[in-house]
Formats: sequence, C-alpha cells, structure tokens
Amino acid sequence: MEIFLINEGRNETIIEGASDADLILLTTGHYRRTLPHPDKASHCDLSAALKAVRESRNKVHAHNEAIDAAARTRPTWGGTENLVAYAKDFVCVIAMAFLARWMGKGGDDYYLSYDAARTGHFVRTTIEGSKANRLKERMTG
Repeated sequence: MEIFLINEGRNETIIEGASDADLILLTTGHYRRTLPHPDKASHCDLSAALKAVRESRNKVHAHNEAIDAAARTRPTWGGTENLVAYAKDFVCVIAMAFLARWMGKGGDDYYLSYDAARTGHFVRTTIEGSKANRLKERMTG
C-alpha cells in the first residue's frame, strides 16, 4: 500500500511512518474519492463512462424496443477500457495489501486469476476479520 499511496502523490515521509490502520484509512479514502459514480458524470470522465455503460446495460439490453438511440449516451471503447483499468488497479492494490497475492501493477501489467472461488474465499475471510472492519465499527459505533 505504501508504494501505491506514494505513487498517488502522498508524502513519502508520512507514508513511511504510518501505521497499518493509517495506511488502510488512506487507501480507502483514496478509493472513496476516486470511485466512479453516475452522479459525478458531469465532471468526471470515468464516472461518465460508468454512466454510459450502466445505461446501456439497464435500458438498451433489457428494453431495446422502447429506447430512442438519440436519448442516451453511448459507451465508448476508450471509456470502457478506462473503467477496466481502474478495476484492475483496485484489485492489484487490495490483493497485495490484504491477500498477499501479486496480481501485477494494474493496467496493462495484470495477471488474471482463474481461481475465482479461492480468491473470493480469501477476500471474504479478510473482510470478516480485518482491521478495516474493526476500524469501521469504531468509526460508526
């Protein structure tokens, strides 16, 4: 997580002295800020791409006879590739930080995992017993 946060522009001295809990909070804060959401589509290209893909999935594929093509935003190849790259980067950071599994550096340097059940089990186990879960309880309770 340290390398990821430094690459995202965080102060190296602060990151090197941070506790595990602080690193988790900084990482989750980064993803909360950068996570694409359709409500941010007017000022975020990644969010606009997500909105277009969701709209296509929800309206066009389910009700293609009732949708006027001019009334919707079409997903672009580049926008969709950017969404996939964001997801790969997220998986790489989380897999290394919480599962001790190297999935690459993200983007074009990404190793596919063909064992989704095993990875899913690791993720579930990690979330159930993680420091992040205890931090969330402290923050909300």
